[in-house]
Amino acid sequence: MASELIGNSARTVRLENSVWIDGLLFSFLLTGEDTQGRFSLTRAIQRQRCEPPFHIHKNADETFYVVEGTLTFYLAGESLAAPAGTTVFVGRGREHSFTVETPTAETLILFTPAGTENFFKEICVPARTLTLPPLPEGPPDVARLMTAAAKYDIEITGPPPKARS
Repeated sequence: MASELIGNSARTVRLENSVWIDGLLFSFLLTGEDTQGRFSLTRAIQRQRCEPPFHIHKNADETFYVVEGTLTFYLAGESLAAPAGTTVFVGRGREHSFTVETPTAETLILFTPAGTENFFKEICVPARTLTLPPLPEGPPDVARLMTAAAKYDIEITGPPPKARS
């Protein structure tokens, strides 16, 4: 069976495709619009104290590649150290989160199929520079986060890992 060809796409990290999200820098390298919905690929500069709450993607698999730094992933009650060079696969329906163990970390995040990148686009502000934004001054807007998460079939199941400690 022949597969349908996806058009050629190439994108670099630029202000036009980068956003700030609660102290993080995300750059959308390929979106569902580029891949006919098959997948999205995002570069993320993560930092300590800005980790995500525990959550479940109901309709997408999530794969992380750690380019720089070290993260610890929490999957189904287990912890997994992920230094640079590590790939972590999180299948849809699995509760997960992570902590950033180094001051910052660079990751590539692949969502299959695409669509979850739109959640991040909804809760972000355009990046003003290609550097990390200032740390958030207060807690995130939980109501806004929960509304956007529900829209993209993401279930928030608990606070970030360090908040559980």
